[in-house]
Amino acid sequence: FARKPRVDPDAAKLRSHRQNAFRASTYPPAFPNGWYKLCYSKDIKRGETKYYQYLNRHFSVYRGQSGIVGVLDAFCPHLGANLSIGGTVVGDCLRCPFHGWAFRADGKCDNIPYSNDPPPQSANAKAWICEERYGMVCIWFDAEGREPTWRLPVVEGIENGNMTSRGVAGPIDIGMHLQEWAENGVDYAHFDVLHNRLMLPWTNMNVPFVEVIHNGEYKLDDENPHISHFHNDVFIEVFGWRLPIPPSHAHIHFVGPGGIVYLEFTIPYFGTVMLFESHTPRESMVTKTDWIYYADWTVPSFIVSFYVGQWAAQIYNDIEVWENKIYRQRPVLLKTDGPVAKFRRWCSQFYSENSRNAAQALDW
Repeated sequence: FARKPRVDPDAAKLRSHRQNAFRASTYPPAFPNGWYKLCYSKDIKRGETKYYQYLNRHFSVYRGQSGIVGVLDAFCPHLGANLSIGGTVVGDCLRCPFHGWAFRADGKCDNIPYSNDPPPQSANAKAWICEERYGMVCIWFDAEGREPTWRLPVVEGIENGNMTSRGVAGPIDIGMHLQEWAENGVDYAHFDVLHNRLMLPWTNMNVPFVEVIHNGEYKLDDENPHISHFHNDVFIEVFGWRLPIPPSHAHIHFVGPGGIVYLEFTIPYFGTVMLFESHTPRESMVTKTDWIYYADWTVPSFIVSFYVGQWAAQIYNDIEVWENKIYRQRPVLLKTDGPVAKFRRWCSQFYSENSRNAAQALDW
């Protein structure tokens, strides 16, 4: 999915740090509590370590010889060497390239090669709670340092083998706040402005004379307060004539604030495509978005690519708005705008006392 410039390059240069800071000041804290994807499982092979920067933080991700994945703060607590730049995996530990200190996945310093004494407690590295799920390495982020209050949901079709991995797409960086993506789904009124045309998959070009009609509904989950759902039936009209076929159905599961979103497309006559869309803030107002997707074995690959590519193309239509808007704390809403206020009340649970401070870059 190639992203093309939507604004004049010279004009883009004029978007100053001050302007972005102003936009950020209108939003809730940049990093709500929840699960975030750092990388794909395939990116970290046994005995490898890689360095990532997200959430205004620095991470060393490694896979031990047993297959276990560990995520540590990137900089050694000893003298600050980057554990992934020159560091090595020894057994299930990550060894610092500077003095050879070795750290387990839980952060405990396991060995200091030039000391016969047990490593002190202060020698431990910060370890992040991580979980591998459906080809993604994810971490739990909480501004208060609390244990996870929920886990990523299980998808039965993938667990029982009925669904197979079909590919990945992205990433793209979008100059937006994380909450914008999920709020976009309950803003019904904008569908007829930005999403009323069938797009050529993976492009920013629409198909002439073909319109898309949406019939959406937003609901809170009955059992899990951290989950909400958006259901959308999609109909196709050509020259104003509705095609006499069943609608495609999209069921979007908002799991937490939107760091990882489960999108389930039910395709008439073929089966289901499950798309995992991740939104990981690199810093305030810069969010990396990418996709990994699965499908029933009955869904042909070209159908999978069409639906995922259509979804990516529709997102492209929102980017110019997202990257140039502010957040209205008290918006002027009509009944036909959709349940924006209801969504914001639900989303407020993912911000806590220290969320504003946790969004700041750390002073190493």
